Amino acid sequence: GILLTGCWPPPPPPPKACQLAIPARAQTLDPGGRREHWRLLAEQHGLRSLVVERAVGPAELWQYVPAGVLHSLNATLVPKALKQAHKMLGIWATNLRFLASVAASNATAIFIEDDASLQPSFCAGTTAALRHLRSSSPSWTLLFLGHCGGTRVRNCTRIPSPQRGEEGRARCLCRGGSPMCTHAYIASAFGASRLHGLLAEWPRSYAEAILRTARPGWETAGVAPKRRHSKRPVDIAHDVRVAQLICAGKVDAHVVWPQVALQPWMIAPKSRIQRGISDMRLPRACS
Repeated sequence: GILLTGCWPPPPPPPKACQLAIPARAQTLDPGGRREHWRLLAEQHGLRSLVVERAVGPAELWQYVPAGVLHSLNATLVPKALKQAHKMLGIWATNLRFLASVAASNATAIFIEDDASLQPSFCAGTTAALRHLRSSSPSWTLLFLGHCGGTRVRNCTRIPSPQRGEEGRARCLCRGGSPMCTHAYIASAFGASRLHGLLAEWPRSYAEAILRTARPGWETAGVAPKRRHSKRPVDIAHDVRVAQLICAGKVDAHVVWPQVALQPWMIAPKSRIQRGISDMRLPRACS
């Protein structure tokens, strides 16, 4: 046989796994049951500083919602409508608590709802978008990692990146016109403080809209009409208010394309309305 001797170049090191250094907070009503799920996701997507927190449930609403608001809803709404109102208020309170924490710590952080589906490019797409945003817009406030609704995006910019996004599409960062759905976003300390102040009084306007338009059989006791209204105030979450604030220029927001975090209904929409607001089509400026 032939004996080969000498110095051979070492094999190239494996590519470094993507890592997100900024803290992330996953919100769930079942921290114990979902902790292992999020531990695996943290390893898979490079979330080095992930904390699993209990979301605000109906039993904790009194800590965040004015007593008068809760009393008026509890005294007026039928059980099904009241359950929905408590759900919407809980989502608002969970977001408000996160924003207050980010503002107090003076550090950027990621908010993730328990049902968010992190896409394979979550870490790379988030890292590239955040790096570009920090260099191009130092005073940025919110970065939507996933969104819904007609955003009417503008000022789209391709993100320099060695990798392309989902399905081979280029990554892009746009200013959002009126993005909704707050299942995954990043807030700067300044953005968190500003949005916290603008959303603090939302439960009052939410309750007023419900009570002003309450109909027998749906929100209050009585015989329900034959046809249900497609959009009831009790179903309208705080993210609609966030979209209004962005549209009015009171909050500056960006969205990343392709989206790196989706909700289950966005992956498999079951209706024409869901398909319409899933906002999955890449903007023409980014194609």
